Amino acid sequence: MLKIICIVISCFIHGLGYAGTPTWTINQTPSSETFNGISAANNNFAIGVGKNGTIVHFNNRDTGTLVPSGTTNELFDVYAVSENLAVASGIDVVLLWDGNTWTKIIDSDFNDFYTGAWITPERDVVFFQSLGFFNFIFPHLPGVPQNQQPFGRAFSYPMLTACGNNNDNKFFTSDGDIHHLNNFLGEISGTADEPLHDEAVPLNFTAIYVPETSCLPLGIAPINVYAIRNTNEFWKFDGDSWSNMNVIVPAGQTLSWLSGASASQIFAVGFKSDGNGGNTGVIWKYDGITWVEETNLPPGLLGLTDITASLGRVDAIFSSGFENNLNRVDPEIIRVDILAAAEAGETIDLFDVLPISIIDLSVRKTLLTPEPIKVNDTITFQLEIKNIGNTAAVDVKFFDAYINNIQHLSNNCGMTFHDMNSEENSTFRRVIIPLLGIGESMVCTMEFKVFGPAGEIIKNVAVAREEEYQFDGEFANNSSFVTNIVIQPE
Repeated sequence: MLKIICIVISCFIHGLGYAGTPTWTINQTPSSETFNGISAANNNFAIGVGKNGTIVHFNNRDTGTLVPSGTTNELFDVYAVSENLAVASGIDVVLLWDGNTWTKIIDSDFNDFYTGAWITPERDVVFFQSLGFFNFIFPHLPGVPQNQQPFGRAFSYPMLTACGNNNDNKFFTSDGDIHHLNNFLGEISGTADEPLHDEAVPLNFTAIYVPETSCLPLGIAPINVYAIRNTNEFWKFDGDSWSNMNVIVPAGQTLSWLSGASASQIFAVGFKSDGNGGNTGVIWKYDGITWVEETNLPPGLLGLTDITASLGRVDAIFSSGFENNLNRVDPEIIRVDILAAAEAGETIDLFDVLPISIIDLSVRKTLLTPEPIKVNDTITFQLEIKNIGNTAAVDVKFFDAYINNIQHLSNNCGMTFHDMNSEENSTFRRVIIPLLGIGESMVCTMEFKVFGPAGEIIKNVAVAREEEYQFDGEFANNSSFVTNIVIQPE
């Protein structure tokens, strides 16, 4: 993502919560160069990039391995989606990692600054950005020859981060706008002049973090998005508007980036003067309610500029009796790895693995009306949301969205209606469930009339999100899609 180009450090944090006071330890990687960007694909693989084309790969929380980049140009940004796919960008160069080598997909001599890297979760499109009077975002299709790649698109403000899925991408620009785009950067919701969210006065954001559970499908604006404005203010987007979180950041601190494992585990990094002509690191943490500056940092910590996080369950392997077979279980233990970045190729490490109480919201949407579905038919959907975790869920946000080739007739779900952007011709409904206890579920039905036209596909999506300070142990089952029903003629 786009970052202020300055100094960085890399750190690992393990555990969703802390037992007592966390202890940070500084380590040394094989590089002594300044890191500018860092990204973690998962708990076991991360990449740092920096000056002189430096690339360091981290495997299983080790201190890193230098990997040939094929360039001496400074690298600003990196985004890794797996051990076999990552993109890095810098001055006159964009590199693609295929699991074996870094290959140049952009190689120029014009002093172009490339940054703003992102890859769709499906790994079908890589995005990167060139900065200038106009900020061009380029889609790159892995495996497709360079002369067959799609065109880029110019934006007035730089892209800071993105979220979403294949052909349902949300791009966040520094002015505070949110663009809903397909894989080729075409508008899905709104227009170039009036995107999904249009900020009247540019906000000058310098960093944005979108928790995984905050990015909603179709034309629903993301919820619980966090930003840094002017390098010293914390802001939040609640699904409708941006607002200042009114956190007092001491004068002299520069906040450079923020990231986390959930909306209740966010870290922001930065730097301040050490009084001797150098910088010392700054870390803030957010628990879903309050931002607090971390004061228990090791002496000699250098200035920080980038941070990333990954989260995963921990497998336990044990032997049963005298048998040779090993049995694997998935205990309710969460491991969080958070990495940041700085000069001199150092890392800062914090390790902890803790059992936690988790929510696990499961959503299922079913079409009860048998196919074929024809124009002017009345059809019924059933929605079920259930808490299959071991902790009660509070203030669950439940969304239902659909394309307007069907029209709502009635429901017993207690939902309020919100018109989505007319460009997408869609509607979504929202309800907040105050409490969903362990094992409890909500089941409801809704009726629609099919308007067509014949040949169009019915798209109906249900999504549940927990209150931001809680943690959902499995994101994949929080959504349910009905998108493969073709409307037939009468």
